[in-house]
Amino acid sequence: MSPPRSTTSRTTPGLGVGTVYRHFANKEELIDALFEDMVETVDRYVREAAEEPDAWLGADPGRCGQVCEVQSFGPGDCAR
Repeated sequence: MSPPRSTTSRTTPGLGVGTVYRHFANKEELIDALFEDMVETVDRYVREAAEEPDAWLGADPGRCGQVCEVQSFGPGDCAR
């Protein structure tokens, strides 16, 4: 017997699954939107690093960590 499925989002209190699916026609659209957001976030981090006048600050491990953290959440993670 499998555990009951949650009807609320784990990351946003008060956001139910039904609310999410009113904004997206299906799971694939939701996954595509999450992936697009991830790409835009990584692009922003990389642009900010490239604009840093001091190359060492641009390549700071904290910045690299931000990119790695965002990239570690891929489309396969959304399908769980």
